[in-house]
Amino acid sequence: MMNKQILSLGLLLCMAFSLSACSATDHDDDTATSGIPLEIEAEVQGTQPRATDAVYDKKAFVEGDVIAITDGSNSTYNYQYISGKWKPAVSGSYHTISSGNVATYTGSYPSEFSGVQSDQTTPDGFRNSNLLKTPATGPSGNLLSFTGDNSFAPQAAKITIIVTYKEDRTPVSATITTTSTNICNTSENEHTVKCLYTAGATSTATSTHNWECIVLPGNHTPGFTIVSKIGDTTEKTGTFTASQAIEMKAGYNYVFSFSTSNDLILNSVTVFPFTDAPSQDAGSAS
Repeated sequence: MMNKQILSLGLLLCMAFSLSACSATDHDDDTATSGIPLEIEAEVQGTQPRATDAVYDKKAFVEGDVIAITDGSNSTYNYQYISGKWKPAVSGSYHTISSGNVATYTGSYPSEFSGVQSDQTTPDGFRNSNLLKTPATGPSGNLLSFTGDNSFAPQAAKITIIVTYKEDRTPVSATITTTSTNICNTSENEHTVKCLYTAGATSTATSTHNWECIVLPGNHTPGFTIVSKIGDTTEKTGTFTASQAIEMKAGYNYVFSFSTSNDLILNSVTVFPFTDAPSQDAGSAS
């Protein structure tokens, strides 16, 4: 009788150990055969979601987003945000690390970033131009944390154009050009970016128009061309070119506020971090 009790207790302990080991390393779609699957947490620097720009200006990661993580050997692994967790974009292909791993990783979004686009007239064109990256960081155990100081941060500058008209006008287009420096990099010598209209439907006439775009950092002397309509047929073009170069830094939003008659009259340039907290007032650049 005693031997049977000891045997039964041994089986129960064995089963408990087996279940515990499974729950500690279980991944529902993991096909890794060696190493420890890498776990990831990630956030966007200075996350302050705004309903007006949630569809184009990345403030926080949402369902379906894909990030790329790159190790020191330039091997890249894509992870997708699914039901509150980062999982391999290709099901089952968890990246694994060994005990005592000392490798560092860099995260980037969009995962297939190819450069600041010259045509940003759609939310996708804007979003795909806005590269977010992290500093190189190593995992703690098997957790790779891109949060806090290691969060995803903008690598380019943003320009916002606000134009106030004397009467309601239908927006048509806004472009930014430079004469000697590149502001986008879809190809060589790209000096023009077409902006995204962010003040509602382009079919709606209004007295205040808002445009935004992403540009490469640098000392730029930008010229602005704004086209709008009065009524259904008459187009009015306003233009402005800064008299001196303006240094545009990564992670900052340069807000140009104009009034207009026929040409654009620059009232102010204000600089904000992407987090929307005011940084400085640069005054007039005319």
